[in-house]
Amino acid sequence: MISHWTKTSIKTVYDARIFKLKKATFRRDEGQGKSAFAHPFYFLDSCDWVNIIPVTPDLKVVLIRQFRAGVNNVVLETPGGMVEAEDRSPVDAARRELLEETGYGSDEIEPIGKSFPNPAIQNNAIWFFVARNARAIAPQSPEPGEDIEIEVVDLAHIDGLIDSGRISHALVLNAFDFLKRKHPEYWE
Repeated sequence: MISHWTKTSIKTVYDARIFKLKKATFRRDEGQGKSAFAHPFYFLDSCDWVNIIPVTPDLKVVLIRQFRAGVNNVVLETPGGMVEAEDRSPVDAARRELLEETGYGSDEIEPIGKSFPNPAIQNNAIWFFVARNARAIAPQSPEPGEDIEIEVVDLAHIDGLIDSGRISHALVLNAFDFLKRKHPEYWE
């Protein structure tokens, strides 16, 4: 049985705008044959994120290509981003990110899942949505530092893009897994 751990201290080590590196000390309680123990952990403190799969009325998916510095490459993925302070909820963030990154909108944005990107070193969650009947309603308005190109593909081709490695972003793979579980009819 896992012993209970209690946070005894926390401090910000570094603030990088989109996340803070924090150091927290946790103490493991005695019990189950284990002695009390204190240990420091480092983690990234970040706001929650959203990821949206926009599906058009003719069953096409609106994907985006953008440069990702972490892998020094252009990546094919679904629209998404951070839940900002002005967003009332993750669904509001999803609506905003979808419009900013693609110019598409939808009146049918449905939550399909939630996960923790890496609970070992991050404290945030990511919320997944499907935007059904998505339509182009405005020009793209990406943020500074975002260079985004839209690629619209048949939903039936998504598995092939995943199998070929063209879609390899772990959170995007997670999004399509949630979509398959929530809406298997898209794959029938």
